[in-house]
Amino acid sequence: MRQLYDDDDLVSAEVQSVHRDGTVMLHTRGPKYGCMSLGQLISVVPVLVKRAETHFHRVCSDLKTDIEILIGCNGYIWVGLKHSACFTHDPECSKSQNNTGGCEREVFSTSVNAHTRDQVCRVASAVRVLSMLHLAIYPKRILDVVDRSNDWGVSNTDMLRRAFVVKFSEWMTD
Repeated sequence: MRQLYDDDDLVSAEVQSVHRDGTVMLHTRGPKYGCMSLGQLISVVPVLVKRAETHFHRVCSDLKTDIEILIGCNGYIWVGLKHSACFTHDPECSKSQNNTGGCEREVFSTSVNAHTRDQVCRVASAVRVLSMLHLAIYPKRILDVVDRSNDWGVSNTDMLRRAFVVKFSEWMTD
């Protein structure tokens, strides 16, 4: 793993096993696992996360950008761009094979336009609104918050203000 990732890298992985000494064995051999970039990590109370069969979801509301959400049962939620992870087996990923069979990251800059950043922030704010209201967090409910904010003309910077949170909670109870 140290050949693939650096300390402080944010990775998505499947836990294979936990040993008695606290060592954790991780599995990242699939196209959906890897180093996460171009997004936001949000921490919520784990009890708010609704259990689902899959943890990877794509937000495809009326947004022009595909945004992926990784909802962990531990309360960590990743909101980022589609294919924003540098997957170890992704041929489109900017990595080169080294002689040990692992991947080394090449330094590259990725330009993300303002509209895309705004949409990632909008989805992340939707997760935060649900957390503030102590409501269950799952993809459909996240989309409800995003759709209401768009319908009501609320900017993503105003989504966390009291006025929007109160209006959304009233809409939920109607």
